[in-house]
Amino acid sequence: MLIFNENDDLAIISGNFELNPLKIGGISNLKAGETITAIGSPKGQLNTVSTGVISNADNDYDIRITAPISPGSSGGVLLNKNGKVIGITF
Repeated sequence: MLIFNENDDLAIISGNFELNPLKIGGISNLKAGETITAIGSPKGQLNTVSTGVISNADNDYDIRITAPISPGSSGGVLLNKNGKVIGITF
């Protein structure tokens, strides 16, 4: 593990993994009404998927969404309609 921040529930890891990394999407052109997908692990339930839309994206660091984010899912990925990462849920 390279970096771990318990307060933000976030870690950056390194290793010899046989995984394909997700592509990063731009966030500067996000608009209300765009479809999103959130993937998390609430209460130990791995890879739970919820969908919704962007309800407000008024700056580069705060994207409000309608998809439910349950306790335990913070640190999960937020994807745009093209499957690119646009955020981390909290």
